[in-house]
Amino acid sequence: MAREEGSDPFQPFAKVKGGVDQGRPIKTDLFRPIQILSPSIARNYGLQPRPGEIFIANLNHRNQFYVAGIPLDAISQAIYQIQKFYKPVPILAHGQVRLKFKEPVILRSQRNKEEPTIETNDLVFSIHATGADHAYDPIIKGTDGSYALVLGVFTTETKIIENARRGFSVEQWKLNLSPQQKRAYVRRYLELSQKWGHFKPYHTRDHNCGSEMIRILDDVIGYRSEPGTEVDLAESLGQRYPSLVVPALRKRGLLGSAKDSRDPDLEKEPDPWIQSIYRTHQQEGPAQPMGSPARLGS
Repeated sequence: MAREEGSDPFQPFAKVKGGVDQGRPIKTDLFRPIQILSPSIARNYGLQPRPGEIFIANLNHRNQFYVAGIPLDAISQAIYQIQKFYKPVPILAHGQVRLKFKEPVILRSQRNKEEPTIETNDLVFSIHATGADHAYDPIIKGTDGSYALVLGVFTTETKIIENARRGFSVEQWKLNLSPQQKRAYVRRYLELSQKWGHFKPYHTRDHNCGSEMIRILDDVIGYRSEPGTEVDLAESLGQRYPSLVVPALRKRGLLGSAKDSRDPDLEKEPDPWIQSIYRTHQQEGPAQPMGSPARLGS
């Protein structure tokens, strides 16, 4: 069947594989897995390949989706973010990785090739539970197979707007990764995003945003617990839950001293660009039906 003019050629379609929502279509308007593109396809969207660049589709910018060229040799910083989305219960948090770039990431619309090019030097790699609706139920649907684990990529601007509208605080920790490890992190994340699509089940306890991000980082740095070594409670919990992740990151050598590795919380970062976004959107309230405050705690 031919696609309609202006349709999105990279919009995925999948159905819930299990649980109470089995058989229902999975929503893809906010969270999508990545598709890795060849340079020839990227050229069709007006992207000109640069050395060390990887091309993807389904990058989320302001909840619209874009083809993008990511310059892997230009990653300047990797930052683990702990998004505190539910103040009454501090353990509920969302973990994600922010990357800053010395050269711009180039975005082109997937739906309309005539739209102007967008450039950004800041991305967030964020894993989400994705199902038939936007409400998040960690107790029932989070354990019965109703959610797929989706590895998404977002402009940091998109995430800042969400934080500002919902009043989320975001803790930031600089990650000790070499340039080679930063490149390997992006490649591994994108490869898994494409491979898993909507097929890897989410589980609140064992397969969530925190556990899978730690597994990807472990792959990149070659971290493995010694056989027969007992993992202490702090590390065990940190490998699963982002609010408790700092000891696990420190055990892996991914953090320096507390003084050197702790950045200002995102909402307090003095960058005028960031503060401008916060001022603009703090009073607006959510623009998308994101469900309960726990929606991002995946």
